[in-house]
Amino acid sequence: MIVRDGKKAISAFALLVFWIWSQDFLLQYLRVVFSKIPYIGVYRDIVFDALFILLIVLSIPKFKVRAWDMFVILAIVVVFMANWIFYRDAQYYINRYMVDFLLKILPLYIVGISLGDSPERDRIIKIMVVLSLLTIVSDMAYKLILGAPMSQMASQYQGDMDRAYKLLPHCCLVAYSAIKRSRPMHAVVAAAGCFYILMLGTRGAALICIIFIALLMAAGKTSKWAITRNLLIFGGIGAFISSPLYLKSITWMYNKATNLGLSVRIFDKLLSGTAANINSRDVIQAKLLDAIGVHLFDGYGLCGDRVIAGSYAHNIVLELWVEFGLLIGTMIFLLIAMTLLRGYLSAKTIECKGLIISLIFACFFKLFLSGSYLDEKFLFLLLGLCVAEIRRAHPPGYLYWYKIND
Repeated sequence: MIVRDGKKAISAFALLVFWIWSQDFLLQYLRVVFSKIPYIGVYRDIVFDALFILLIVLSIPKFKVRAWDMFVILAIVVVFMANWIFYRDAQYYINRYMVDFLLKILPLYIVGISLGDSPERDRIIKIMVVLSLLTIVSDMAYKLILGAPMSQMASQYQGDMDRAYKLLPHCCLVAYSAIKRSRPMHAVVAAAGCFYILMLGTRGAALICIIFIALLMAAGKTSKWAITRNLLIFGGIGAFISSPLYLKSITWMYNKATNLGLSVRIFDKLLSGTAANINSRDVIQAKLLDAIGVHLFDGYGLCGDRVIAGSYAHNIVLELWVEFGLLIGTMIFLLIAMTLLRGYLSAKTIECKGLIISLIFACFFKLFLSGSYLDEKFLFLLLGLCVAEIRRAHPPGYLYWYKIND
């Protein structure tokens, strides 16, 4: 199946990638619009699920899966099911993740590999940038025009963490395009998206977004003025933070967020000097570190952090150590980190490098602050994409520098 985009055709696989990339925002708006159509609107979920399944079926010829990939997926499924069977204490938590992880998240590894191997790869990523632009603009418009304002409690103490982290990959990808491709409109949308995330009240998402944009600006395009440019950028930031304008700016954003019905949580903490306080997270991680000392090498199985502390670890390294023990947990983490690094270094085009580094910040680095790899869908798409780029850069049959028998 193909559809026409000017003179070029867009495959069903490309449409599947766009569907996955847009499902948290743009597709949700389409669902709402579809539900308003007389007679057929009541069948919204059936229609959308059928379309998604149809795209998967039509995309099967484009899936580039090797025997090694199937072994990795099968091994993950076996580990997951073995934990579900033998770790009775964690069954409640594993049940909450099982369907989504096995059917919706893990398969994105295959989508990522297939995207990396696709001749359409760069064109698909360019369209993903456009979809991210639409996502940021449409969600801001919806929240500010149609959305209900946050309650005082939510504005000051809770924020909208889920929305902020879901927007983060889109903001990072648009920011990369703005800086690397020198696109003013993208820069405006990326800056607006960054301020919007700040006003959603989630420190981790805002911090990652700001650091990502700052590093992109510092890296910039290589020139003899690079050192001077970086000194000006970071010197200017330091001077601004040290000046009275900093507090005035924070106060202005506090008032603006209040007027817009968004979160003042971050600005309140900055004004009160408590932005770095993470007491609840410290308590959780202290419990987990004590528990790791008891089962140093065997761990507690999947979702062991939930059983021990009643919450996820807020740190992927701690999560892996609790679940698999110090040795195996460290090996898994290093394998993930090495795959992401090698994938980025192996990518040859700006589009592919942009998607990889954007997802590394938005999905991998995020896991040091919040969330769990068990429900981080774009992490598995990212891993698949990086594996494909590594294979592209090395002779057939190799993963990294090791021989893999297909």
